[in-house]
Amino acid sequence: MSASITVRCDRTGQYGSCPAQLFTSTTDEAEAYAHASRLGWAVNGTPDYCPRHAGTTRPTPAVVPLHLREH
Repeated sequence: MSASITVRCDRTGQYGSCPAQLFTSTTDEAEAYAHASRLGWAVNGTPDYCPRHAGTTRPTPAVVPLHLREH
């Protein structure tokens, strides 16, 4: 088993939390946040927001796998 970083949207609302998350294959936090930032995520501090809740115009699916690996 290997470790990796998943960036999750921290937005909460009346009906629960945002399900958006960004899976990466890196164990380096700075690299994971750099990927997220390039995809429109607001990751400049806490909390982190997906593009939809960050107010960016770049739409991305709720779950985005990066660096797919073969098993």
